[in-house]
Amino acid sequence: VSANANADVVIIGGGMVGNTLACSLGDSDLSVAVVEAQAPLPLTTAAPAELRVSAINLASQRLFTALGVWPLMTAQRVSPFREMEVWDSTGSGLIHFDSAEIGQAHLGHIIENRVIQSALWQRLGDFTNVTRLSPAHLLEFEREEHQARLKLEDQRTLTTRLLVGADGAHSRVRQGAGIASHGWAYDQEAVVTTVRTEQSHQETAWQRFLPDGPLAFLPLSDGRSSIVWSTTPPHAARLLSLSPEQFAYEL
Repeated sequence: VSANANADVVIIGGGMVGNTLACSLGDSDLSVAVVEAQAPLPLTTAAPAELRVSAINLASQRLFTALGVWPLMTAQRVSPFREMEVWDSTGSGLIHFDSAEIGQAHLGHIIENRVIQSALWQRLGDFTNVTRLSPAHLLEFEREEHQARLKLEDQRTLTTRLLVGADGAHSRVRQGAGIASHGWAYDQEAVVTTVRTEQSHQETAWQRFLPDGPLAFLPLSDGRSSIVWSTTPPHAARLLSLSPEQFAYEL
């Protein structure tokens, strides 16, 4: 991209949301630019599982299939789950979901975030109307009557009719546009890691609601599980200070 360029749509943030939108606009009559600080690298099959994973439902899988991204994800690795067990540790509440009840082979997939991001980023390279700018950082932007004018840290400028902020929870686009947000603290932190259980995870997502927060076991394709343990900040800090053996005992 030249020092000064125009695009119909500029997307700030090449994560899951921004890249899915960009793929949706691929092969359209619109010129699209994606500005991303650090392009994701594909995972090798021998690489250990990433700590951050997402549960992808069937609707999202259909979207990724329609965008031509799903084969790129399965070529890396995805982990199907057929059932879900959710229960209350202090009461009798129990919910069970089974893919067989809805006539499907599975309920969804557990996929490492980097697998999703790298597959979407790779797919963007197939579209002649989409330009990937990375590494690139948004420095500032101005809103004019019919367009937005952006300045990147490397002094390149972009003008666009539509500016999309897909740059995360602390979005600079949102802040620069003066869009207010309201948030609050839950007094919880989540500890994530991967574990191997003595018994098979049975391609089931398990979630137990404890007094301090839920503990989830998300099945991975190699037989391990990705866990997300939500708890109070002091308890999370103590869990992180433990040795692997002590942590396994607490778990």
